[in-house]
Amino acid sequence: MTASNRHMHDALNHELQREQQYDIEALTETVRTNVPQLNQQQRIAYDTLIEAVNSGSGGIYFLDAPGGTGKTFLISLLLARIRSRNDVALALASSGIAATLLEGGRTAHSALKLPLNMQITETPICNIAKNSAMAKILQVIFVRLFQLFPDQLLLMN
Repeated sequence: MTASNRHMHDALNHELQREQQYDIEALTETVRTNVPQLNQQQRIAYDTLIEAVNSGSGGIYFLDAPGGTGKTFLISLLLARIRSRNDVALALASSGIAATLLEGGRTAHSALKLPLNMQITETPICNIAKNSAMAKILQVIFVRLFQLFPDQLLLMN
């Protein structure tokens, strides 16, 4: 293995380990105890999103509700369910404050190398090299959860 391939392999392993470092038993227990606490609307959203993940059908979903209605609780439960199967789920948020509310949360700008000032960039692109470890993670990732704004969730599979 060449030095650059070895470096890529090590970086990919590091990124995968970072995204799979969760305690499976604790996550399973979290799911077991918290799914029954979902209200009817949360349960519909939870079942719909888990079915989309399980079937591999993909899609883009928006969860829109007023503040204080349990969106973060639902997102955290979705992350726990997906990660309890040792699948990779990226929790990305539009702000650092929102990212701190999600287990393993990061800002989208940081994780995806998004340009910070898109008004001055003629053709804004993510600064992720095609063969980088993060690019490989994005290729094999099971689900990406974005907490875009306080009242929206975007799930892309």
